[in-house]
Amino acid sequence: PKFKAYLDQLAYMLKEHDRVVSKIAPTYADLVQPRVQDLFHLIAPGLTLLTWTSMNIDDYLATVHSALVKMEDLLDKANDTLEFRIHANLEWIRTTPLVELPADQVMTPESFVEAAELHAAKLAPMLDAKSQGIETAVHELIAIITAAYSPEELLSCKKAADNIINHYKRQNFEAVA
Repeated sequence: PKFKAYLDQLAYMLKEHDRVVSKIAPTYADLVQPRVQDLFHLIAPGLTLLTWTSMNIDDYLATVHSALVKMEDLLDKANDTLEFRIHANLEWIRTTPLVELPADQVMTPESFVEAAELHAAKLAPMLDAKSQGIETAVHELIAIITAAYSPEELLSCKKAADNIINHYKRQNFEAVA
């Protein structure tokens, strides 16, 4: 029964690993690689060193489980920031009409320009706030992921962080265009 329990726990651990790692969004996959590598290094002894008679299987399972919980928490926070603070604002910008055309009247070019300018002036503060919100959220996303990184890890991930920032700058521009 003890070995069967270990087998079940190890199988569950691997399924949990796959489930948690599947939460990594392609947008920040490169940035989170140091944490993925840490997780792999925790799991690796179970693939090579542990045997059914090892005395530390319980400790190993507890350590990996704790790391998976921390990784899932990190990914949930990152994904919430991505979905509700970045993508939601991008979608709002993308779907906001920059010009309101009345359906029941014909406009002269001059009245169209005047109406467009008034509408744009009314929208500008909201668009600016949404754009700034996206920029702030992108920096917070990077901070969430890299909070526990060593100086060496931060340095090695600088390009990945810059790629995320540039990606969302481009997305923000395209949403308005």
